[in-house]
Amino acid sequence: MSRWIARARQNEDGVRWLIVSETDGEGVYVFGRRSEVDGPCEFDHWFSSVADAKSFCADLGVEAGAWVDIGDPLPQCQHDWVSPVRAVLRGDGARRHQQFERLTEGGWCPVEPNDPSLLIATLVQDGGRG
Repeated sequence: MSRWIARARQNEDGVRWLIVSETDGEGVYVFGRRSEVDGPCEFDHWFSSVADAKSFCADLGVEAGAWVDIGDPLPQCQHDWVSPVRAVLRGDGARRHQQFERLTEGGWCPVEPNDPSLLIATLVQDGGRG
């Protein structure tokens, strides 16, 4: 598995960031964000190969050399966030809708989607740990 992120040039769809996430035998996902802030993706697409996924991203204004390797997400963490974030689970193991925890130096702490302190550009520079 591998995961990369790139900033898109201005495009008519307003897409600012794209994450390409390769899975073990399940294809490749592209997660798109129109915000400068980390959070759940606003759209996703599935592709059979990294080349096809990155070709789609090129159509949205990503240059070939713009990709930054952000590493695989930690176990049980979201593939569409840059930060190490996981969904909060109920007692029965089901996910709580739109409730997330972010790994910080002090452990897992609640995080709001689109928390303005989680700028994607800063997270990318810090290796996704913020």
